[in-house]
Amino acid sequence: MALKIDVTWPSDLGQVCIPINCEDVETISRKATKCGDSILIKGAFGESNRVCDDDRYRIHRLSISPLECCTRLETYTKTMVIVLESPHKDEYFSNFIDRPIAPALGKTGHNIQDHLMDVIHSCPELCWRLGREVTRVIIANPIQYQASLAALIRTRRKDMESKKESNRRKKQDEAIRDAVWKELWCRRKIRDEFNERLDRYGPDFIINACTHDLKCTSEYRGRHSGECRMHCRKQRIRCFLRRKFTCARIYVAEAHPVNWHNKKRRGLDLVR
Repeated sequence: MALKIDVTWPSDLGQVCIPINCEDVETISRKATKCGDSILIKGAFGESNRVCDDDRYRIHRLSISPLECCTRLETYTKTMVIVLESPHKDEYFSNFIDRPIAPALGKTGHNIQDHLMDVIHSCPELCWRLGREVTRVIIANPIQYQASLAALIRTRRKDMESKKESNRRKKQDEAIRDAVWKELWCRRKIRDEFNERLDRYGPDFIINACTHDLKCTSEYRGRHSGECRMHCRKQRIRCFLRRKFTCARIYVAEAHPVNWHNKKRRGLDLVR
C-alpha cells in the first residue's frame, strides 16, 4: 500500500507517493480517500493550507517579550529564527486543515515563551552576541504543511486496546509523519522556498530546534551515527543551514521546544 499526496504549492509539484503500510490506517476527512490499496490526499497541500512563519518576540537585554507587548521595540538590529519542522494539530483551528493559524502553538508555543531564555542562557557565546541590542524572533517551519496528517488520517484504534497497542499506534502515526516530512523535504522546490523565506529575514542567528527521527534515540545514534547523519530530520536541516547560511551563527537545540519543560533538555550548542 502507499500514501499519495497531491501537492499544489509551491507551483504544482504533482503527486508525491510515500511507500508506507496503510493497512491499519483509516481516513477521517473528505480530503483523504481510499483508492484500492492506497490512500489519496487532495486539497490539503496547497497555498491555503500553509502555516506561515511568525515574527513573534523581541529579545532585549536578555529578556523576551511578545511583539504585541513591546511597541517601543518594534525596531530591531538583529534577527533570530527558530527552525522547527512542520505544524501539527494546535496550529490549525480545531485541527481543520483549511484554517491554519500560526506555528508553534499549544505546548510548543508555551515552552518557547517560558523557556527560550533558559535555552539561550545555556550558551554563553550567544548571550554575549545578543548583548543589549534588540533582536526579533521569528518562528519558522521548513515544511509549512501538516506532515503528521493528524486532520486527515489516523491509525485504526482497537476496542479495549492495551498499553502496548496504544504505543504501537502512536509509533505508527509518528512513522507516517516522518515519512511525509522526508518525502516533501526531498523536493527541491520545497527546499528552495524555505531558503527564500530565510533569505528575506536575513538572520543573524538560527536555532535548529527540529527533532531527531523516531528511531534516532541516543543509543541508536551511538551505534548508527552515520545513518542518522544521512537520514535524520535534524541533521538534514543542520546540513542545509550550514551550506546555505554561512553568514549566520547557527545553533542546535538539544530538543524540540515541546520538551523544554524538562530542565535537562534546554541545552544549546554552536554548530562549528
